[in-house]
Amino acid sequence: MLRGAWQRQEPDAGFSRLRDSLQTMIQELNRAVDDTPEAQQARDQLVRLTETIRSAAERTSEELRPELVSLLRQANAELRRLSHLDE
Repeated sequence: MLRGAWQRQEPDAGFSRLRDSLQTMIQELNRAVDDTPEAQQARDQLVRLTETIRSAAERTSEELRPELVSLLRQANAELRRLSHLDE
């Protein structure tokens, strides 16, 4: 069925039609499971995952900042030495 629809359409139109069909199916599925306990559990897990990722990114940034500053200072000193700006 998909192959026939695909071959009857222009290539771009086939992709567009397939994408539209998939989006419609996803929307219908979301509406069907929207009020279920499983959907709420999935949303809660997604919120926790998002918060965990955000927290990890903040910690990583805080941990790397001093090291990055140190490396930049070293690079700056080396560039100044090589370009004889300190003389």
